[in-house]
Amino acid sequence: MLINGHVPDIKYPVWVTSGALNNFFDFVPDIVKTGRVAVVTDREVSVLHLPVLRDLFEQRGIAFHSIVVDGTEAGKNLDSVRDVYDHLNDLSFTTEDTLIAFGGGSILDVVAFAAATYLGGIGYWQIPTTLLAMIDSSVSVSCRLNFRSSKDLLTIKACPQGVIIDPDILRTLSDKQMANGYVRMIQYGYLQNPELIDLLEADERDLCDLITKAIHSKLELMTRDPFFLSFGQPVSDAIQGHFRFLKYLHGEATALGMLAASPSDRLTSLFRKYNLPVTIEGVTSETLVRRAAKICALQGHQYRFIRALNPGQIQIESIEQDDYERVLTEMIAVIENK
Repeated sequence: MLINGHVPDIKYPVWVTSGALNNFFDFVPDIVKTGRVAVVTDREVSVLHLPVLRDLFEQRGIAFHSIVVDGTEAGKNLDSVRDVYDHLNDLSFTTEDTLIAFGGGSILDVVAFAAATYLGGIGYWQIPTTLLAMIDSSVSVSCRLNFRSSKDLLTIKACPQGVIIDPDILRTLSDKQMANGYVRMIQYGYLQNPELIDLLEADERDLCDLITKAIHSKLELMTRDPFFLSFGQPVSDAIQGHFRFLKYLHGEATALGMLAASPSDRLTSLFRKYNLPVTIEGVTSETLVRRAAKICALQGHQYRFIRALNPGQIQIESIEQDDYERVLTEMIAVIENK
């Protein structure tokens, strides 16, 4: 299925098709008219899926190079971008050549940042390999890097030439990583499309359908107000930053942040269904409050929170400056392991 974004800045195509990886050139036959291709990926994806892509390009006589970097959330930083720069420089890469981001959300952001800045900008494509990346990072008008313990502190505008999503790739993903992506679907369901919640509560799921609906939901939210997508973000970012992006996956931290902002039995049950955390361990509420307060101040929405107590019912809560830390403390108390 071809999805054309209705967000003005998203003018690139997004294909969602089972088997797309094995039929890559059916979607983009003219991806490389001249020059070479460099695929940036992580160690796991390079073992599981890179040989398929390499064979497709080599069968067409296209020079193919692979660059392996840290694909974890902890590796979504300038050090990884610098690794990409080093390889591109060694290859004498030019603006006539093409980059492909082949991995999870961290890989997509690192490649986008490198492509937008190397030689003033080179073309790149995205092939996300995690559920979270398929429905989030692949549909965006910017890319974000972490800096030290600050989540997504560095941001620049960047859009790929196109995105190819193959749900079959997800067969090699662990249940933990799949749950990491389901959190984002739950977030979109509570913010915009209650049907997603109903589908995720069911025992059987059509991944192609879920991915397509989730992408449309994100596009709709970006059109209405991108601030909605900050649902759970202050607490989530504080959790990830405190643990240096090591203890909790991005989706796990997002689940905790959403629950802190909008506690409900239904949301708690959904997270438990996918074996996601509903309580936080190893950090005091005071520490998280300080971090969350700093994050909100940096991002310019320091006295507002998104609440969504029921799917499709969004509230933006504005509070007085003097009550800010008290409200954060009350939110974090919801997820404390007492």
